[in-house]
Amino acid sequence: MEIQTLGNWDPLIVFSTVILLLVLIYWYGMLGFSVLNRLNVPGPKPVPFVGNILEVRKYGSIHLMIFDYVKKYGKIFAISLGRKPSLVVADPEMLKTIMVKEFATFHNRMMPTPPPPMSFNVFSARDETWKRIRNILTPSFSARKMKLMVSLIEESCDVLLKKLESIADTGEYMG
Repeated sequence: MEIQTLGNWDPLIVFSTVILLLVLIYWYGMLGFSVLNRLNVPGPKPVPFVGNILEVRKYGSIHLMIFDYVKKYGKIFAISLGRKPSLVVADPEMLKTIMVKEFATFHNRMMPTPPPPMSFNVFSARDETWKRIRNILTPSFSARKMKLMVSLIEESCDVLLKKLESIADTGEYMG
């Protein structure tokens, strides 16, 4: 009985198999980005598996990268940080519609969810938990209640300024 080794394989079959595997890996790496591509949303072309996250190094920080992309692609564009494609909206009127008027539809944000109990805050809560927290908090930020807070905020600012002046004059922290 003869044992076959790699030397007996047809080089064309090996080459074709390697090419097929590379194409499948590339396809799988780009699969998550195809949704926004099909919708014809402008934005930078993502790299398989990592998206546009490598470009953050070029700009130094993510907010500078997004600021430049707003200039390049307009006020609405697609970006992929990791394998998750996201839609960036830089139009204030559209943001008001999304975050105030249609908040029940657009409730999840692109933030990692921490473990409980930290996951039950307005910034990292998701789905129904977020909707419940938002409905509880919204009445606290009405125009009338915000006007009542102005005096408290001004008082706190005055205390802060006094402490900063003391530190600037003496160089000592008074605690």
